[in-house]
This record gives sequence, C-alpha cells and structure tokens, in this order.
Amino acid sequence: MIKPPQALVPQHVELMPNLFRQEDNRSPEEMLEDALAALWRSLKESKDTARAYRYDWGVWTKWLAERGGTPLQARAFHVQSFLDHMHERGKAKATRARMLSVLKQVYAALVVGKAMGMNPAREAKNISVSSVPRTPWLSESELAKLLTYPKPASVRDRRNWLVLCTLIGTGLRRKNVASLSVEQLVPAPKGGGTVARIVYKGGRQGFILLPSWLAEELHAWIEDRDIRSGPIFDVSPSTVYYIVKKAAVRTGVNMTRATPHALRRSFVTVTGDRGVSLDDRQAAMLHVDSATTEIYDKAARATSQAPGEVLRDLVGKRR
Repeated sequence: MIKPPQALVPQHVELMPNLFRQEDNRSPEEMLEDALAALWRSLKESKDTARAYRYDWGVWTKWLAERGGTPLQARAFHVQSFLDHMHERGKAKATRARMLSVLKQVYAALVVGKAMGMNPAREAKNISVSSVPRTPWLSESELAKLLTYPKPASVRDRRNWLVLCTLIGTGLRRKNVASLSVEQLVPAPKGGGTVARIVYKGGRQGFILLPSWLAEELHAWIEDRDIRSGPIFDVSPSTVYYIVKKAAVRTGVNMTRATPHALRRSFVTVTGDRGVSLDDRQAAMLHVDSATTEIYDKAARATSQAPGEVLRDLVGKRR
C-alpha cells in the first residue's frame, strides 16, 4: 500500500461497507468506470479540458499503481503525498494546483456516481513556494523590436508581423490568435471600432475591442488577400510559437524569454504601466467569468479605449 511520509499505513486498506450501495449489483470497479464515463461525457463540449482531465487523472492513477494502490483506495494523505511528490520533482505550483483541482472534481463525480463515499482530495493543500510568476515579460523596448516591420517583406513576413501585432496588441493566447477568423470580427456595439468574438476556456464566449491600429492592419490584410471567410492567418498554435521565436532572432531579442505566453504577460504589464485600469485589462484578457450579456455590456463600455491602444507607438510602420 501507499506509505505517506513518516506515517505507517495498514497492510490492507479495507473498503468500508457503507461506501457503496451494492443493491444495484455493480462492483466498485464498475461504479468507478460508470462515474468516469459520465464525467468525460459532460466535458465533451471542451475537448482541451477533457484531454487535460484525462491526462492528470492518468498521472495520478499511475502514481498510485506504482505504490500498490488504486483510485478507490485513495485517502487524503495519499493525495497530499502525491502533491509533495510533484513538488519534489520540480512541478510548478500552477501545475500542481491544476492537478489538485482535477482530482477534486473527478472524485466529486465519483461520490455522486456512488463509486466513493468521500472525496479524498477535498482537504489536500498545495505547497506555496513563491508568489512570483515564472513566465517572464518583455520590456517596452523589446516589444518595439519585435514589432519592427521587416523590409523588404514577403507575404509571409507581413502575415507573421500581423500575428505578432495581434499577440502583443490584444494579449490573446496563441490558440485564439491562430484560429482567428473573418467571422469573429464584428462592429463594436457603439462608438465605432472592431470587436473580436473569442471562444475561450470551457467553451465560453467573450468579446474584446481591438485597438484601432490593429483593426486597420487586419482589415487591410483581409482586403489585400481577398479573404472572404475562414481563418485570417491560417496557422497552427505551434506556428505562432515559432513566429515569435523567429522574430526574436531577427530583432536581437532574447529568444529564451520570447514566447507567446510571455507576450501575453507583457501585454498586462506594459498596458498597466501605461495607465490602463485593472478592470479593463481583466476584461481584455478574458479573465472575468461573466455571462454573455455581461460581456457584451463590458465590450460596449470599453469601446472608447481598447487596452492595446496605448501600445500604438511601439508598432513599426508598414508603409
């Protein structure tokens, strides 16, 4: 059985009789399979979330198996030992927090599905090692270098520059930038400008106002390339990553620090330094969990000034 640090574990962890209702003629293992199947079905609208849940659950069950245990035998000290193990292996606090969140939610589903009588992850605590974010951010001068327009520029060079402009000007994740389509760009509710409709974590929908300088460049690209529907850039998230790396090499920016996520954090830091309020930055980053109507209201209120508008002077001139 699993042995927590400095603790003795009984040779056999017996399943308490009242943990399961055997009158439905299912074994505990069958209850586990049924409960997990129901959980995976409930996540079908968000493939990325379902994939993450399955992966983290797989890491947990493998860790248990290596120590002679099963998910149904797990208790609170097992979950805590697992988190300690992840910490010792150098896993980031955010990674451990995500894994703990997955375990809590999966075990909650198992309790509902009658496969467990209690949630062993409920009382586990993550180890706090630092409040300093691990992802670096770039300075204003470094962002300006990345946004230098390459001359002479091919069609691909222009596209890559626009990808960088979109990352830095909106703070969007690379997945959202890669999948940005013509259909997602709509007129702002009031005051003019362009709003991008973004689908983010959990399949939720949000709306962000594009800075005018970025909207002008995107519309010019769409018109020049005669893109009437579908993807604006037609690239994958992996391609977006390499676009950032290639731009860093071209402009002399530290390549190890230049990543799409670093640009996302730089957007938050630099726009904040330039006076954009925390509320406006949270709305632009889609960190606020609001209903669609509330997000529409936020987009309408924010049309006077997109956070990325303050970055106009960092953008290299195309013409």
